[in-house]
Amino acid sequence: MSQKEEYKIDYNSPNIPASVKELKPTIYKEGINWCVSSDEDIAGGILGYGVTPEQAMQDFDANYAKIKENSV
Repeated sequence: MSQKEEYKIDYNSPNIPASVKELKPTIYKEGINWCVSSDEDIAGGILGYGVTPEQAMQDFDANYAKIKENSV
């Protein structure tokens, strides 16, 4: 099994989406893309993908907002 390249997040950065600060997901490289996952079991978590960690966090934030909106 290959090791995943993880991205360390500075949670104090003003550019970090609130959902990432709240849920503290794992960010790791998957092939040529970055993945943000709220749960080790991908099937049960919120995901975001992007070419950069920042894009992946924005995608994660958008997906989190959709889930939150649908649960109201």
